[in-house]
Amino acid sequence: MLNYFVTAFTFIGTLIGAGFASGKEIALFFGDAGVPSVLLAGIACGAVAYPFMRIGALTCGDVVGGVLPAHPEYAATVLRFVNFLVLATVLAAAEYLAYEIFAFRGGAVITGIAALIANSAGMRGIKFVNGVLVPVIIALVAIILSRKGFSPVTGRVRVISPLLYSAMNALSAGLVTAKISGSLTRKGALCVSAIIAVAVSALLLMVRSAIVGNADADMPLYSVAVNNSLGIAGAVVIYSAIFTTAAGTVGLASKENSSLSPIITLSFAFLLSAIGFTNLVKYTYPVIGAVGIGFAAFATFKLARKKIRQCPCNNTSILVQYERRN
Repeated sequence: MLNYFVTAFTFIGTLIGAGFASGKEIALFFGDAGVPSVLLAGIACGAVAYPFMRIGALTCGDVVGGVLPAHPEYAATVLRFVNFLVLATVLAAAEYLAYEIFAFRGGAVITGIAALIANSAGMRGIKFVNGVLVPVIIALVAIILSRKGFSPVTGRVRVISPLLYSAMNALSAGLVTAKISGSLTRKGALCVSAIIAVAVSALLLMVRSAIVGNADADMPLYSVAVNNSLGIAGAVVIYSAIFTTAAGTVGLASKENSSLSPIITLSFAFLLSAIGFTNLVKYTYPVIGAVGIGFAAFATFKLARKKIRQCPCNNTSILVQYERRN
C-alpha cells in the first residue's frame, strides 16, 4: 500500500508544477468554472494516469517505444520538447519567486542545479523527493485556505478545459510514473489512479477556492498567502512544486544515456525562462495540453486494443502471464 501512495505522489508531484501551485494555471483553466468542472479535472487526471502505468508495466517504462514502435524517435523528440517547455516554465517561476521574496537573482540556476542532482540519483531520488514534499504541499495548501477562509467555487460547467488540463499535466507526470510502474498489476494501477483522483480533486478545489478574488495576480496563491501572513508557507508550496516538477522533467527533456544532455537542456531552459513565467504559462500550456491529450488518447486506444509492444524483461513477462490467467 505504501508503494501505491509513493507512486501516486510521484505522479502528483510532477503534475503540480509552478502554474498549479501558484494558482495561475488554475485561474487560466478554471477561472470561470464551478465545482463539477474542477472535480472532472481531478478524476480525469486519475484516469489518464492509468494507461501510462499499465503501459509502463508492459514496456519496462518505455512508453514511447511501446505506443509507437515503428518510429519512436520522432515521438520522443516531440515529447522531449514539450517537457523542455515545462522545465523552462518552472525555472521562470523559481526565478520570480526568489526575487519576490528575497530580491535575489539566480533562483532558476539554483533550482536547475538541485533538479539535476535529484535526477542524477535516478528514479529512487525522484520517488523520495515526491514522497516527502507532496504531503507537505497538501498540508500547507489546506492551512492557507483555512486562514483565508473558504470561498464558494461557482461558475459554468466546462468539459474541454478539465480534459485539456489533465492531459497537459499527465504527459510529464505519466511518463515519469510509467518508469516506476513495472510491478503494478491492474488492481494496483487502479488503486493508484483512485488516490491520484481524490488528491488532485482536493488540491484543485482548495486552490480554486483560495484564489477567488485574486486570480489576476501573477501568482494568485502566493498573493493570498502573503495577504494572510503566510508568505513563507506560500513560498514553500510553490517552490516545492517547482522542484518536484523540475526534478522529473529535466530527465524527460534530455536524451537518454547522455551525461551531457541534461546540462545542455538546462542551459537552454534557462535562456527560454527569461520570457517570464506568466507568458510561458499563457502561451505554451494550451499547446502542451493539446499534445498531451492527443498522445494520451492514442496510448489509451492502443492499450485497449492490446497493441502495445511488450518488453521481454522477466518481471513484465510474469505480470502479463499472471493477468492473462486471471
